[in-house]
Amino acid sequence: MYYIDFNEITDEHIEGEWRVHSRAFNQSDLKSVFATADNHEFLKGGLLRINNYEHGTGRWSIKRNDDLVKRPYLSFEIDGEKADALITRLSYTPDKKRSQLNIYFSTGLELVLFRG
Repeated sequence: MYYIDFNEITDEHIEGEWRVHSRAFNQSDLKSVFATADNHEFLKGGLLRINNYEHGTGRWSIKRNDDLVKRPYLSFEIDGEKADALITRLSYTPDKKRSQLNIYFSTGLELVLFRG
């Protein structure tokens, strides 16, 4: 796997359909939209579609260079629930057909997402 430098991550790197490969819970809400979803689809224009969520859609964006965090993170809003998730890893295979995205929420939830 090749890693994408945090400073080079763009919307295009995130856009697409990602399936949850694994999740680790710390102190997160086990009933959270993000803790229960199996697939996340990051669409152009910041639209987010989650497969097993009742209302189905929300918003996403990449944030960077916050005063506290120097890495990019994903900011989500879905049905009034807001959450931020630090991007801890973004990698892809040499043929660029598969990618892995690791994100860590402030609640302690960590998701490993795969695409391809």
